[in-house]
Amino acid sequence: MKNTFTTILKMCLSAIWLFYIFSGISSNYMNYGLGEFLVITIYALIPFLIYFLIKNHREKNMKKRHSQSKILENTNITPVNYTQNTFSIPSPSAPTPPVQSADLCSYIDFSDIKKEIFDLLWIADGPYRNFDPDSTRNTFTYNGMQITISAPGSNEPSLIYTSLPISEPFSPEQVPLPPYYPSYENLSEEQRWMYLRFLSNPFDSTNNIGYVFIFYYGLERYLLTEKAQQSFDMILRLRSCYKNHSFLSYSETALIAYCIGKSDSHCAQLLFHSFKENNITVSADTYLALKYSLGIPVNADDIFNYRKQFLFNNNRYIKICPDVFMQYLQENIQNKYNSTTIDLSQYYSSEVFKSLPATPIPIVANTSIKNRIIRIPDMLSYEPFITDMLSLLTNAHENTKAYLAKERKK
Repeated sequence: MKNTFTTILKMCLSAIWLFYIFSGISSNYMNYGLGEFLVITIYALIPFLIYFLIKNHREKNMKKRHSQSKILENTNITPVNYTQNTFSIPSPSAPTPPVQSADLCSYIDFSDIKKEIFDLLWIADGPYRNFDPDSTRNTFTYNGMQITISAPGSNEPSLIYTSLPISEPFSPEQVPLPPYYPSYENLSEEQRWMYLRFLSNPFDSTNNIGYVFIFYYGLERYLLTEKAQQSFDMILRLRSCYKNHSFLSYSETALIAYCIGKSDSHCAQLLFHSFKENNITVSADTYLALKYSLGIPVNADDIFNYRKQFLFNNNRYIKICPDVFMQYLQENIQNKYNSTTIDLSQYYSSEVFKSLPATPIPIVANTSIKNRIIRIPDMLSYEPFITDMLSLLTNAHENTKAYLAKERKK
């Protein structure tokens, strides 16, 4: 029915066009020479020529896509092999352009993407396929409990389909920005081209944060695999380039959860450096839980940075001479604990830690990863620890006050 209506409409438009042309000719034919008759005739045929060119182009595209779908259906691909906690991913030693052959028709040339980036991509089809739709699982131990994180892959947002078309935009600046919670599959053809260009240089801070998130979603999944360390390092590098609040917040939580779950103190030290580099203050509960879980002591900088959470609000002398305040704070810690740091296990035994009330937080932004909530103990709800930290800060305040009074008398 739709095709019949379209055909009738085309015939009507053609008749109107011809009537308009030849009525003009018939009314003025005595004044036309042969050359003018030829020009008018060619002019009348132009719309028909354009129509047949467009129709021929569409038919060729339809045949090409039909051929590709048949090829993909018959492609024999080796799936990813999983074991209980680790799996091996078949991947090439270095990324090279896919070969167009009878096995696959790909729209993507990976040759501009560096190996360190290529190795952390999830690819759905073609010779570089490294993704299985079955669950990715890993088990972490936290607070004496085993937590299994499951990542079914049916909606993995970073998954690259090489069979999806891409199109280089005439003006990249005019391409619409990716939506909130973007995915590669749902991008437009031009946006996919923009994302692949982003992958060729993901450390350029001028890139749109939407493309950064697509890549980051895949990195979160890699934290559950044998490539976890590579993923961890890559996320840190991205954090040093992009200061977007949402990105820093999501990646902070994921990296903290990884350090706690794997009891990886080396990665934790790298993360602490990232916090300092980006001038980020993590929530006190999360920060203290991380240090406690890895056996890393608290220092004077920690107590100073979280002074408000320790109920110290008098910043008068901190504003006047912060260096003197910090010096007395360090001296007070040394005098009380006979050390420059404070071992949290002095306050939080295993039983106390497990008994603390806890707050649920999502550990990843990738919504295709299930069981992504962990409970962070409320470290600040333990009064003996809060009381002693407040005492250290209050004493440093009084020491600084006395120091300034003495200096004024000189």
